[in-house]
Amino acid sequence: MTRLEVQVNIGMSLTPGNSELLRSKLTPAAYHEALLTGRRFNVMEAKEAGLVHAWHANPIEALHSGLNKAVDYASRKWNKNVYQALKMEIFKKVVWEMEQGGLGFARM
Repeated sequence: MTRLEVQVNIGMSLTPGNSELLRSKLTPAAYHEALLTGRRFNVMEAKEAGLVHAWHANPIEALHSGLNKAVDYASRKWNKNVYQALKMEIFKKVVWEMEQGGLGFARM
């Protein structure tokens, strides 16, 4: 079973960028629980919590799903610069923390 290993279980804190990425994906309650209690998410819980968009029973199914999504997106002929700008806007705090946040309060 795939699991997300939470840093408190392995004696590490998160860098600001990694923390912000998790914060952007989880509800405040799930974020708090995961970080401060070491809660692990199995694949179904990760899907329900918003950590992953989809999961597949095997690699072939995952490959086909990814290829179908790529074909669908390519057929839309979106302006790549606009799409990139929208993604950057959605994750701007994550990107800023990844680029500028350094180690923050991270301790090992």
